[in-house]
Amino acid sequence: MAHSEEKNLSVYEFIYVDWRRVASLIAQMDPNGVMTALETSSTRDKAVSLDVETAGEAGIPLVKKGSLGAALQGQAGYAASVNKSFDASDIAPQTLLSLLDHRGMIFRDASKATFGSIALMRGNLHILDLGLISESWHQFEGEGEQGFGAVASKLFDDPVALLFGAGKKTWSPFKREYWQLGASSILTHGHHISGKWSILGVISKMPETKPSNSKANSFPDGHRIPTMLEGMNEIKQETGCPDDFYAVTPLLCFRAIGVNAG
Repeated sequence: MAHSEEKNLSVYEFIYVDWRRVASLIAQMDPNGVMTALETSSTRDKAVSLDVETAGEAGIPLVKKGSLGAALQGQAGYAASVNKSFDASDIAPQTLLSLLDHRGMIFRDASKATFGSIALMRGNLHILDLGLISESWHQFEGEGEQGFGAVASKLFDDPVALLFGAGKKTWSPFKREYWQLGASSILTHGHHISGKWSILGVISKMPETKPSNSKANSFPDGHRIPTMLEGMNEIKQETGCPDDFYAVTPLLCFRAIGVNAG
């Protein structure tokens, strides 16, 4: 088999697809909008041999009747049409990748991207899915409604993807409704899902060498909002995206499978 043919022997396994945002982006780039159905049609010509003999009376009203006797030989043709309909929604991820790549909108080196760019991050995938074990949080640290366990179980209701590769670290929060593996990821893999994975998404935070210490100065002294804002910042520092990570709002998470996967 030729090398050019071998290059096409892999397909993609998508374990995360944000269908709504994928459809929104496709609709902005394709004047025809988002394809939801695909139909193919094929026509087959067929011929039937005819060999018919008839005899009898033939007549037309108000016209003298006469005898009819004839032999008809030959062929009659007709066309048989076959229509097949397909659900086209499953090609939306590949369609988005193709449209973005054609427009040069995908940064494969995140260090050359900026905030709001669409980047393709690749590396080893770890899934932090603490929502599945939220009932056990109190065993790790803190009990009761005010304990760390109670707070963390609410913050981590959705899984978080951690991607490590090419010297870059990525934090990517997944929406559970678009996460394909569910509990089976922990039961099968633990936190590390084997293989080389890619996350396509929008960069929402660049790595920081130093933590930001923004102050809430626009409120009067004694107001509680600055305190709450600082509290949210503490939660981010303790359990959220680390300062030296890229934060990416995910569109797709996938890997190549097949002969040339790797």
